[in-house]
Amino acid sequence: METYSVKQIADMLNTKPETVRRWIRTGKLRAEQSSRKDGNVITEGDLNNFLKSSPKYAGLIAGAAISTIAAPFAAIPLAGSIVATYLAASKKAKDSENSSFSSDDVKKYLKEEIARRDASIKQKLKTIEQIQQEIANDQQQISECKFILTQLEEKD
Repeated sequence: METYSVKQIADMLNTKPETVRRWIRTGKLRAEQSSRKDGNVITEGDLNNFLKSSPKYAGLIAGAAISTIAAPFAAIPLAGSIVATYLAASKKAKDSENSSFSSDDVKKYLKEEIARRDASIKQKLKTIEQIQQEIANDQQQISECKFILTQLEEKD
């Protein structure tokens, strides 16, 4: 069975090594420490158990059952991740009902995701607009201060 270092897992999951170490300390991720010098070693099985139990990373190992539906989205990294995560969660929920999810489920989820992200963008644009107004006000005040300073320096 393959083993991984903390750094390798951090790289795979696009996170920081300290985050992986925290998962180990809190018991979320099982690891062996052969020596303090070599650090923690995580087996493939322990990594898979962690990924299965973590909603954020469940999409990484969603399995063959959902790979056929997620495959068309694989060329688009973010979409593939979003769809795989959704499908993994849907599969868990529907396994208890012995049914499967449909492309309509994926379409519904993607529409909801689009709406959510659109709302987020609108809020961010509004914040940018407010910040730009604050910058313009600050620039105006700087100009006024410079003008007054110039006037005072001319009198001296």
